[in-house]
Amino acid sequence: MMRLTQKTTGLSATLIAVVSLAWTASATASLESAEEIVQCMTANVPEQAFSLQVGLEAYEDDELRERVVLDVVGELGDQGRLALMTRAAAPHPAAGQRLLLRQDPFGAALHMMQPHWSSARAVPADLRNETFWATDVSLHELQEVVGLIPKAVVARGEDVVEAGRRLYVLEMHPAHGRASTYSRLVGRIDANTCLPVQLDLYGPEGRLSKQLKADLNHRSVEDGRLVVHQWTIRNVATPNRYTRVYLGDVRFDVNALRPARLDLRGLRQWGS
Repeated sequence: MMRLTQKTTGLSATLIAVVSLAWTASATASLESAEEIVQCMTANVPEQAFSLQVGLEAYEDDELRERVVLDVVGELGDQGRLALMTRAAAPHPAAGQRLLLRQDPFGAALHMMQPHWSSARAVPADLRNETFWATDVSLHELQEVVGLIPKAVVARGEDVVEAGRRLYVLEMHPAHGRASTYSRLVGRIDANTCLPVQLDLYGPEGRLSKQLKADLNHRSVEDGRLVVHQWTIRNVATPNRYTRVYLGDVRFDVNALRPARLDLRGLRQWGS
């Protein structure tokens, strides 16, 4: 019987990487429609590949409980195709643990590889609603966000001003007939840079479920693209817990550091 650890690292990193890399753009003039804002946000998405390091710090009652560093590599394709791998770094006890997420128009699949395994194993359905590591993020939720963003019905809300910063508001709803854990996603985007400031995820009953916040004070230009380096993710159900996410060594396309292939064979060989 296959036994997979439920304390899997990397899923929150994957979520942050996908959202932050999918929502990068250059400075812009005032935009009018939702389509213009989306185009601005995606203008600097890497054409083919990206790599980065992700530091995760889990806090409870403002006390650091756990820290892990992950290597993250990914490739983008047409029609929403995505291949993404993560690898936990030493000295964390999970060092060497690797995950492969593949998304295509037909769905998503996740595989895991441990250093002592001879081959990768699929994460079974009964673990997909389990929360992974200390982040309150499950595989099912990850798949929902990854799959919803490129297929969502997007509408523009009323602009808001926070801390003197003008923010565009975009509301994303699942396409008609598409089942989803979330009834909507609401993004707040800095009007000066088109960088995401906040992403709110609402459950089917319409209540706020999870929230991702970016710290725009920690940003830089990497390979010609703006990147936000610090994020916070919170689960409304556990207000005393949160995870800080730090992005570093971000590289795009020809400068990306990645294995020769991002598939099951590449997952097995990466770092071996």
